[in-house]
Amino acid sequence: MNYATQDPETLTDALPVTAAKPTSAEDVRVGSYVTVLRSACELPSFFWGADVGAFPPELPIRYQHIPCNSGTPLKVKAVCVPFVLVRDPNGNHLTLDLRRSEVATLSDDYAKLTWQNLRRGRYRGLRKLKRKKRAKK
Repeated sequence: MNYATQDPETLTDALPVTAAKPTSAEDVRVGSYVTVLRSACELPSFFWGADVGAFPPELPIRYQHIPCNSGTPLKVKAVCVPFVLVRDPNGNHLTLDLRRSEVATLSDDYAKLTWQNLRRGRYRGLRKLKRKKRAKK
């Protein structure tokens, strides 16, 4: 059943529960949908705010965080390991460095339904903005 073409308000329990699968860099394929699970960031130890003697100043401190947009489907457009060119639902292109990001493959049903609803919301927002501009004139 193609869930992406159904109205989201009518989808109550119809969409099966699936799990995002963490994917290695070699398994990312063009045309698949991925999301960023974790991102790594490195800062010089003197930015860390800890005791000066705790870390040598030349030692970078690496930490991981969960991005705010984790779960948003990104469509893979090109792969050149460790780099991946992806497009988000708003049409923006991003380059992911898989050495700094851990990605997961999303199920097609979830990704297409989410993609469609995020794009639909974008267009609704644009229509509202255009109506407001016309009302001001």
